[in-house]
Amino acid sequence: KKQNSKGEFLKLLEESKASNTEIKTSGKRKIEYILEGGIIKVYVSDGKNPPKCIKSIPAKSASKELLARVKCLTIADSLYINELMKSKGESDEKVSGDTAINEESMINNYD
Repeated sequence: KKQNSKGEFLKLLEESKASNTEIKTSGKRKIEYILEGGIIKVYVSDGKNPPKCIKSIPAKSASKELLARVKCLTIADSLYINELMKSKGESDEKVSGDTAINEESMINNYD
């Protein structure tokens, strides 16, 4: 079952790249990235319970890929993310090792 759920998760991850703000998972759970005061907070929600913050990442250390998924609540947040993305080098494709996100493990830890 783990093997199948991993494949399903990767499929959902690929599909989510179009929307860039949230990842829908099986069981109606989703992951959202929200900028709050210079920190990207990763929330998991299942629709029944309030969203739960499972990880916080400093926005300055996030990759362009992660910054593209952030949901900006204000225009100032959007401008801040835009500035950070411009300051990142073209070669920056992944989050650094200490802030790496393993979304499958986040979902499993949420249970």
